[in-house]
Amino acid sequence: MDLAADTTAAEAETMQEAADNQNIMESCAGEETASEELRQDNETEQEQMCFVYVCGAVSTPGVYEIDPKARIVDAVVIAGGFTDDADRDYLNLAGMICDGMKIYVPTEQEVREGYKEEPQVSGAAGMQLNSDGGNSTKPKVNINTADETALMTLKGVGESRAKDIIGYRDAHGGFNRIEDIMQVPGIKDGMFEKIKDDIEV
Repeated sequence: MDLAADTTAAEAETMQEAADNQNIMESCAGEETASEELRQDNETEQEQMCFVYVCGAVSTPGVYEIDPKARIVDAVVIAGGFTDDADRDYLNLAGMICDGMKIYVPTEQEVREGYKEEPQVSGAAGMQLNSDGGNSTKPKVNINTADETALMTLKGVGESRAKDIIGYRDAHGGFNRIEDIMQVPGIKDGMFEKIKDDIEV
């Protein structure tokens, strides 16, 4: 019996088994890597998609999933397009969308009747898209320092009411807290609720 030949054969068989095991391990590792890459790709794709709420004068108002590089015109199209009474020129249709945005399309009648709300296009981060299509955070109006024009940007505050506010603060040395504006004639709980989030002292 050739002991050396048997030993060589056994070593060769052991080496082959080790190589086979290594190939299996590498194959499994490759599958796990591919699976992980696929999972990451899916997560990245989900993170990149945006959800926008399109409402007002559109054919099919609702929440829609849309590409983050899309523009307001794309969101309107997804919502079925404008209705016949929509004011198509009110929003900047070239403006970029962002996740969580609300897009409100007013009617022509609403605009004729003096529709003065912000264009109702806002993002999840508290950003608003103004009528020029730029992103901006609407600043609060300081009722102790604002002039008549600035005060008139508040909901329900016209020229006479703005003058009343200025007259009151001149006579009483200003407001100590925003609730003090209800001391101005004509400004009660209802109006305060409308403007409290837009004013400061």
